[in-house]
Amino acid sequence: MNSSNIDGEFNLKEILSFIIRNKKLIIKSTLITFLLSIIFAITQKKVWQGDFQIVLQQDNKSSKFSNIEGLSELVGNNNSSKSLETEIGILESPSILMNIYKYVKDIKLAQTNRKKYIRFNDWKDKFIKVKLEPQTSILSFSYKDNDKEIILPVLNKISSSYQDYSGRKRKRNIELGINFYEEQIEIFNVKRIESLREAQEFAIDQDLSILQDKALIDKEIVNSINIEEIRVTAANKIRQIDQQLKRINELEEDPEQIMYVASTIGSLKELSSKLKDIDSKVAKLKLTYKDQDKSIQDLEREKSFLINLLKRQVKGFLLASKENALSELKAAERPEGVLIKYRQLLNKTSKDSTTLDNLENQYRALQLEKARSEDPWELITTPTLLPNPVAPQKKKIVFIGTFIGIFIGSTIAFLIEKKSNNIFTTNELKRIWNYPILGILFYETIETLEESIEFLKQNQLSNNKKNIELFSLGKIEENLWNNIKDNFKKSFDNKNISFEEKLKKVTESKKYIFVAQIGYIKNEDIFYLQKKLKNLELDISLLILE
Repeated sequence: MNSSNIDGEFNLKEILSFIIRNKKLIIKSTLITFLLSIIFAITQKKVWQGDFQIVLQQDNKSSKFSNIEGLSELVGNNNSSKSLETEIGILESPSILMNIYKYVKDIKLAQTNRKKYIRFNDWKDKFIKVKLEPQTSILSFSYKDNDKEIILPVLNKISSSYQDYSGRKRKRNIELGINFYEEQIEIFNVKRIESLREAQEFAIDQDLSILQDKALIDKEIVNSINIEEIRVTAANKIRQIDQQLKRINELEEDPEQIMYVASTIGSLKELSSKLKDIDSKVAKLKLTYKDQDKSIQDLEREKSFLINLLKRQVKGFLLASKENALSELKAAERPEGVLIKYRQLLNKTSKDSTTLDNLENQYRALQLEKARSEDPWELITTPTLLPNPVAPQKKKIVFIGTFIGIFIGSTIAFLIEKKSNNIFTTNELKRIWNYPILGILFYETIETLEESIEFLKQNQLSNNKKNIELFSLGKIEENLWNNIKDNFKKSFDNKNISFEEKLKKVTESKKYIFVAQIGYIKNEDIFYLQKKLKNLELDISLLILE
């Protein structure tokens, strides 16, 4: 067995010894508090309790407008934990519970004929308990009272107050949202008109805009010219015409290609068609006549004339188109920074218009949300009165009273023993005794005392050659001390044994045995003796009476 187990056993033994020594006081104290706790439990008024559960918030999906950005927050659909904690704080506040408190107060004052009642905060802390169920938005509410009949009416009033608050809060949030949107729509409507007017005036000043209706000048830009697109288109057209002119010059001896190019020009289609007819006639005549035939020669001369005419007209048309494209390119030129500023003005106008459209959409959605009826917070359990009172818990009161009695009795006994300064355990005596301990004498009966002394003679003192002097250390019961002396004389008849009350003259030739009785020996007796014997080389030992 290790030392910790031994210490535990000794501690338990000392505790049991302490209880046994002071059992009368402990039992008396326990009995008194036991009876008092029974009387207290019987005289206490019964406390009844009722409760209900309510869902603080509806699911966001219950509203078809909850997906509109910002709308769910305005109508109170935010399900964050912080929001739930805030809701609980509001539901426990005087704004919700004060009317119920006044209702209870009036009833209590009428029942007791008193003029004062506990404060609101004390009433709430004592009788009301609000708890949010873990990982849910379900609020559990309970109310306690000595008056059984008042429980359900109070719970019904509280649940109604909570539901009224739910609808009131939602309506208030919607009203605030509508007011917000109305103010913002008015602001952005003005901003949109101003940005449109600024862009329109800049466009007119820089020849960047074509208005179809002058009446719309302050409402919208009807047609804004993309200057960059015009410039690119004109440049590409000029490049294309140059390529066509180059090709015409290279096609001096290829009338077929010239006719093809001419056919793509609307005003030259008739001349091109006439050339094709001449080609067709020449081909038919050559089937019958030779190339030198006069009719064929006449048609060839007419064809050559028309080809030259067509070539000049194609060139003239392309050069005229090129001049027109050059004019457009020139007209599209603007001073540096004009187009950038115009784009900025158009961008600002577009953003203002988009913002205004979004505000109007959300405003309409909020008006529809206002018109939509919504149930208040849902009661998932109706107010219910528990069938049995929750207090007083008589068994618990009696148990606590009994424990208090044991504690008080033990504390008093401990203080009494501490004040007496007596040593009540062998372990305590061993801790402060600095010399050898000869043994323990048990004195429950005369027989056990005789056996203990005989055992001492046969073992610890069997080899002793010195004269023995026995001293009573501290107080020992007179009858017990006399029995000890008689039994020592009887057991050590051939030894020189003396019994002294006080230690006077000492010598190294003697064996000094001090006898101490547990419960009667005091700390100061031990300290005084050991101080007196300090630095003396004597054969000293201790016998413990237990």
